[in-house]
Amino acid sequence: EEDVTLHEIYMHLAAECALPAGVADTFEQKEKELEIRYSFARQSGMQLYKLAQSCGKRIVLISDMYLEEDAVKAVLQKNGYEGYEALFLSSKERKLKYSGELYLLALKALGIRAGEIIHIGNNKEGDISSAEAVGIEGGVLPSAVDVFTHRGEGLYTGDAFQDISCGSHNLFDRHS
Repeated sequence: EEDVTLHEIYMHLAAECALPAGVADTFEQKEKELEIRYSFARQSGMQLYKLAQSCGKRIVLISDMYLEEDAVKAVLQKNGYEGYEALFLSSKERKLKYSGELYLLALKALGIRAGEIIHIGNNKEGDISSAEAVGIEGGVLPSAVDVFTHRGEGLYTGDAFQDISCGSHNLFDRHS
């Protein structure tokens, strides 16, 4: 199997650290609660999502994620991501995007060819290179951190932070 679940991570932690009974379960539940509470939709991602919906596109979510499906669905619902056709999670399917296997599983389950979809993500390896390796076109939506710190790997990420400075030091110049 290529991936693990949050529960398996905590069971391993409990065994390695000899935690008292129930402590790992309490930590696991708290982590799920915090993930749901502090996960928010990015405006750019939501705009793209709504554009795809308004164009009548099939929307399928594919994620390398250790959280179980119920927690991921709670995050999606909380943030207004509704109406998607399917959700493929590495923790449920035990396959990773990085290896390409999660993409292949999704294609088979949906009954479509790789050339019929575009995968949009922010991770060059897992979202773009791995998708393209199985014939899926990859599109980049840079992460907020990459945009903020100008690490868009040659991609246009907007000019909003280009001239932000603090006194004589540019906040994003690591050499200042």
